Amino acid sequence: MRLFILGGALAALLAGCAAALGVTLTASGFTAVHYAAQAPLALNGLHNPSSSRLSALSIDATCWEAGYPNLATRFRAGPVSIDAGATLSAVTLPYASGYPSFTGGAVSCSFQVANNGPPGEPSTVWLEVP
Repeated sequence: MRLFILGGALAALLAGCAAALGVTLTASGFTAVHYAAQAPLALNGLHNPSSSRLSALSIDATCWEAGYPNLATRFRAGPVSIDAGATLSAVTLPYASGYPSFTGGAVSCSFQVANNGPPGEPSTVWLEVP
């Protein structure tokens, strides 16, 4: 009986450590709409390679158009949920603040993500976008 309790405690500890290590999500890219005021940003092919469901993701993007480095545009989506091993074809990030549109230049973005799900879900999440 004592070994069983120790084994259960060890399993719980390991599960907690796995959740604490975090998850790296990947996306295939993003799509910015040009010449439209306050248009959303699309994050394409969001994939969760982990064995954990993420139920309350918030995704933030800050974007700049080539030639206009001082004009940032911010987008925010959430809560977004994604099952373990799943891929979402697209996640829409509505316009949040900043310069309201892009012209014809190339757009680059940096992304931040957080998970505010219940205990047991990873709280540390990263996002890799090419």
